[in-house]
Amino acid sequence: MEKHSQKGLGMVEIIIAIGMLGGLILGVMEMSKMMSDNTTKFSVDSDIIVTTNEIITDLSNPANCTATFIGVNALTGTVPHIKVGPQIRHDGSSFVNNLRVKSLTLSATAADITAGTSKLIVEFEKKIQKRLTKKNKFVRLYVVVDASNNITSCRALSGGSGEIWSRGAGIDIYYVGNVAIGHTAPVSALDVAGEIKFGNTASVCGPATEGQQRYSSLLKKMEFCDGTAWKTGSTIKQKNCSTYQVGTNGVTCPVGTQIVQVTSNGGDWGGGDFFTCCELYTD
Repeated sequence: MEKHSQKGLGMVEIIIAIGMLGGLILGVMEMSKMMSDNTTKFSVDSDIIVTTNEIITDLSNPANCTATFIGVNALTGTVPHIKVGPQIRHDGSSFVNNLRVKSLTLSATAADITAGTSKLIVEFEKKIQKRLTKKNKFVRLYVVVDASNNITSCRALSGGSGEIWSRGAGIDIYYVGNVAIGHTAPVSALDVAGEIKFGNTASVCGPATEGQQRYSSLLKKMEFCDGTAWKTGSTIKQKNCSTYQVGTNGVTCPVGTQIVQVTSNGGDWGGGDFFTCCELYTD
């Protein structure tokens, strides 16, 4: 009977096995590195979105935007940082979570300036596994410029070109056009299909507030500003009055006047009676 001896793995098999194991380990390491890079990239990209939104929020306040860009050319100007009150943000001096703002540059055409807009290019620099890459984000600004296209005031526009409401000074917003409430076809600046509730106001009546209306909870009446004082209504007054004696043709006032008083002599209506005619107006 033929006998077979069993032997261990040969040298070639061992080398092949080690090579396969090494390749598997390298593959796992490479996959782990790719996953780590992707996680870091996702985190950095998320930070870019967050930071861009922060910049839009900061610059939506006209005071912050103007403090940052006043005197800067709206066509090609640059700024070192975004100013927010006494603080300074987004200055690009160092990396925060592998991200920093590299530069802040304005870019606009003459047509953009005529339309009152400029574009802020926010250049980000991100660091992933010691590699530096750049990415740009854009913030649209409403700008007011002088004759040299230098900004005198500004604010960020949070929406696209179809943005309706605009921000004025402080928390004021405005819209150029008619506004309807309760329906879709306004024919006046404010067209309300329904009731309007008026309340008290501490507004001072003067030339700038002439025409304002309010409800006085103290007087329980509506008031309006006539440019001088708050009033509850109009008073009929008289001017250019003249007194006439009753004639044979009865009582006739000049055109544009009306009878405001009749004085009788105590007897029958006739030549001994008088009447007064005045022009009437409201105050």
